[in-house]
Amino acid sequence: MNSQDRQILLRLLRYLRPHYKLFIAAVLTTVVIAASETSIPALMKPLLDDGFNGKMNQTLWQVPFMLVGLALTRSLSQYACNYLLTKITTSVLLTLRKEMFSRLLQAKADFFMKSTASKLINAVVFEVGNALSVMGGLLINFIRDVLTVLGLLGYLLFLNWQLTLVVFAIFPLVAFMSKKINQRLRLLNREQQTLTNDLSYIVEEAAAGHKLVKLHGGQQYEMGRFMERANRLFQFMMKAT
Repeated sequence: MNSQDRQILLRLLRYLRPHYKLFIAAVLTTVVIAASETSIPALMKPLLDDGFNGKMNQTLWQVPFMLVGLALTRSLSQYACNYLLTKITTSVLLTLRKEMFSRLLQAKADFFMKSTASKLINAVVFEVGNALSVMGGLLINFIRDVLTVLGLLGYLLFLNWQLTLVVFAIFPLVAFMSKKINQRLRLLNREQQTLTNDLSYIVEEAAAGHKLVKLHGGQQYEMGRFMERANRLFQFMMKAT
C-alpha cells in the first residue's frame, strides 16, 4: 500500500466513526469465522488418527454433530459479517454521495470545463460505491485471513514445530509475491477505471450529438471508437481476473 492509498484509507476511516459499534460487531463475527477455520483441522485430526482403528468407537458418533454445528456456526457468522459490512458501507456511501453532490453543486465553472459529465456521473454514482465495497471487503478479509493464519500457525506449532519453521522460512517469499501481484492489480484497476470513463464519454457524445452523427454518416466511425475502447476494457478486465 503506497502513501496515496494510505491517505485515502485514513480519510475514509473517519466516516466509520459513527458506525464503530457495527464495525466491532463485524470484527467479532470475523473472529468466530477464523476460529471455525482453525477448529476444522483440530477436529479432523483425532478422527483421522483414531477414527478408523476402533479407538473412537464410543465418541465417533459425536463427530458428525460437531462438524455440522461448526459449519452452521461458520455460516451464520459469515451471514452476520456480510450483513454488518453491507450496513456500514451503504451508510458511508450515502454520506459520501451527499457530500460529493453538494460540492458538485457548489463547484465553479472551470471545474466542469475540465471534467466530462460522464466522468462526474461515474465518480458520484459508481466509483465511490465500488471503492467502498472493495475496501470494506478487503479490510474484513484481511482481519479474517490474519486471524486464520495465526490460528493455524499456532496449531501447527503445537503439532510440529519443525514443520512450522519451514512455513516461516517460505513466508517472506509468499509475502513478496503477494505484494507484487497487488501492485499490478491496483495498476490494472486504475487503467480499467480510466477506460470505463472514456467509454462512458463516447456514449455520452454519441447520444448528445446523435443528429450530427446521422447527418454526416458517422455511425461507423463512432462504432469504431466505441469498440476500440470496449475491447481494451475487456482485455484489462481479463488481466485483472
